[in-house]
Amino acid sequence: MTERRAELSGLVNGRDTPANVATRARIVLWHADGLPKRRIAALAGVSRPTVDLWIGRYEADGVSGLVDVVASAAG
Repeated sequence: MTERRAELSGLVNGRDTPANVATRARIVLWHADGLPKRRIAALAGVSRPTVDLWIGRYEADGVSGLVDVVASAAG
């Protein structure tokens, strides 16, 4: 987890990291620290289902799961 934590901290503190991605990384770090999901939601300013979403995406896909996927525009 030390390498993962360093990677997540890099996202949180990175100058080029979009704010929404930094927030997602914080959510995962707070979860790893054992904070209750309700508290994480309050700290991040998101809903509890959103906390579950980003924790789940991180568990499934790692850091790449926290980055926005650009959907192709339908004509």
